[in-house]
Amino acid sequence: MTVNDDVFTNWKHREEIAESMIPIIGKLHRERDVTVLLHSRSLVNKSVISILKAHRFAR
Repeated sequence: MTVNDDVFTNWKHREEIAESMIPIIGKLHRERDVTVLLHSRSLVNKSVISILKAHRFAR
């Protein structure tokens, strides 16, 4: 396995996690009126890439 494969595998894993967060965040917002924030950035109605960018900003 090369370094590129490791990077790609890591990226796909992060993408998968962000994709699984979207319905949970939406449900919290609709049913409980909770706005999920990451360092003052809302994650409600965001795309996978937007969630990953917000996480990168917070790190």
